[in-house]
Amino acid sequence: MRSIERLKKMANIRVGGQKLIPNTTFMVYEGELDFGRHGFRGTVLWGYDEMGWEHVSFSHYDHESEPTWKDLCRIKELFWGNNVTVLQFLPAEKAYIHGVPGWKDSNVFHLWRPVDGDFSNITEEMLEYL
Repeated sequence: MRSIERLKKMANIRVGGQKLIPNTTFMVYEGELDFGRHGFRGTVLWGYDEMGWEHVSFSHYDHESEPTWKDLCRIKELFWGNNVTVLQFLPAEKAYIHGVPGWKDSNVFHLWRPVDGDFSNITEEMLEYL
């Protein structure tokens, strides 16, 4: 994942600060994304979790519309670049959580990548956690 210093220099993101996700030890950065008039405009959280994953969560300001494929690709490129793979998991319904105060439970999208970039170490325990 790109460094906070590099992200702060990019035109498409405004970095707000850091926050602790309730009931976890997961410290994240928060900010706003704007890809222009016809692109994604919304809120974003990103950071590293205790299981060794890089994570980006994002939602449109209105929480009603969903990001397009192009938006997902732009967000991936912004945080990781074009030459890496990230995952979007669709977990079992019992595992649906967002846990971010002020965010509605709908239309929050999540992208994940192992910190070491090695997808071969993914276990069922990790998938249940995500």
